[in-house]
Amino acid sequence: MKNILLIGGAGYVGNVLVPRLLNDGYKVRVYDLLFFGHGTLPLKNPNLEVIEGDIRDTEHFVEACNGIDVVLYLGNLNNYTTNYEEIAKIAKESGVKSFIYHSSDSIANTTSPQVRAAALFSSGINGYSPRTRLSSTELIETKSNSKPKPSIG
Repeated sequence: MKNILLIGGAGYVGNVLVPRLLNDGYKVRVYDLLFFGHGTLPLKNPNLEVIEGDIRDTEHFVEACNGIDVVLYLGNLNNYTTNYEEIAKIAKESGVKSFIYHSSDSIANTTSPQVRAAALFSSGINGYSPRTRLSSTELIETKSNSKPKPSIG
């Protein structure tokens, strides 16, 4: 059974994804500031662990990575530039095999799937998404010597 850490897992996407992962047999650890509480997370599920934490607190984040196979980054702190390199490095040093970065939610209010798809591969809709896309793309290319393969789901 794979152990998955969802950074920002108590948010909108996490509240949809966590139950699906649990139903598919994964053990899930949510790492979130819990600004908005636990949402609809199935807290009684024995394969779900929720940790209240801030990714800027790297010592606490190191502990959250223990025993994790996959980190899925869903977190979004407005007006805060995340140090993806440091987070990815911590995950790698902790033995995490895969680090998946989910694109910014800054295009979520667009109703057209074509516009959302175009924004993922271009400059985005506001100033936040191009910075985030570029920094995460550069990190992946620099640290893994490979080109990221964006997908739309």
